[in-house]
Amino acid sequence: MVPKAISFVSRTKPLEVVVYFFGNVFNHKRYSYPIRDHDGHIPRLRGMFVRFVWYILDVRQSIQLGGYSVESRNDMTGLGIQSLETGLSILKEISAAPEPLSITEISERCNMPKSKLHRYLTSLYRTGFLRRDANLRYSIGEEFFSIGLKALGNLDIRHQARPTLIRLRERLNETVALSIWTERGPHFIHWEESRRAVNVGIRVGSEVSAVKTAGGKVFLAFLPASQTNHVIEKELAEYGILRADFEKEMEHIRTKKFATTEGSLLQGIASVGCPVFGRDHSIIAAITVVGILGYLDISENSPVVSVLKEECASLSNILI
Repeated sequence: MVPKAISFVSRTKPLEVVVYFFGNVFNHKRYSYPIRDHDGHIPRLRGMFVRFVWYILDVRQSIQLGGYSVESRNDMTGLGIQSLETGLSILKEISAAPEPLSITEISERCNMPKSKLHRYLTSLYRTGFLRRDANLRYSIGEEFFSIGLKALGNLDIRHQARPTLIRLRERLNETVALSIWTERGPHFIHWEESRRAVNVGIRVGSEVSAVKTAGGKVFLAFLPASQTNHVIEKELAEYGILRADFEKEMEHIRTKKFATTEGSLLQGIASVGCPVFGRDHSIIAAITVVGILGYLDISENSPVVSVLKEECASLSNILI
């Protein structure tokens, strides 16, 4: 079953998204009828766009049938869709900001009049590629991350961390998971299952609580507050956790370099997580060992914690 977090990418054709963004050229329900003018004709510019999209769809289908080879990006020298490129440029500017931006701030960053920018923001918001908070400030939305999660199979951290995950599984005979941080919280991108008769299942691409999971706590302890405050405030209120107790635990995690949970998210499950640091000595991932409560020893001086900290430190030394 396809995880919900990436179902958008798995079930939606990219060019249909383009069409939905910029002009709604196809009928929303059937994607087969171009919008015509009062005389029943396709306006010239719109018609060019329709023909272009249908041509690409034909090529896409041929690629799927093995009739075409995929060209490199350097070979794509023909005309593109300027409005699409503009929309993607806006997304890049917003994603690079450390906090949500107002339309005025986006306008300044993109050097675009607010009247023109507003149309792009509206489309990107409606399709889930942007979020808008109560103060009308914009940040990257869920669908943007859905596409990113689909591409995670090619991320360096996943490939570089896999040998570490396998060693941990062999040394501990427990399920081991790799997670990264997104705007919505921690997401699992890879796991290695233990060889035990009973296993804890982890779904790649699944979104989990930040304050209730070992990996999530690790991110909250080591990431800048500007990247995590919106998640912290939401989940502290949701789970009724006092801010003072939370901050005390974060300080403990920063000192000990690991975090634990015991049945806090799922009854009968225990876990311990450690940070993985990158070149700039900032956290880029978390590795979590997950097992059955009562069987997985997650005390500070246990072999599980010692081995996990050792392997995460070794991986961080490679990445730094």
